[in-house]
Amino acid sequence: MPRVVDIDQTRLEIRHTFALWDIDPSEFEIIWEEDRSSGRIIRRPGALVRYMRNGNWQEVACYGFQTRSMNLRQCFLLLERLRIA
Repeated sequence: MPRVVDIDQTRLEIRHTFALWDIDPSEFEIIWEEDRSSGRIIRRPGALVRYMRNGNWQEVACYGFQTRSMNLRQCFLLLERLRIA
């Protein structure tokens, strides 16, 4: 089972990664998956990170784990690997 890291810590690390890429805070967002089909908002555990890179919006998403913190952590790990590459 993957190590669970606090959501706030992961959000901080995502912000730091984008700062290393010189991406302005207004050019990225972290979105939680929501279902509005029933007329009310039902939060799901998925996570989506959108960011502006070279004039285009890029998205990294994860829906495979049971908790938001785990899904957001996977998004961060992919972003970190992209940064290193």
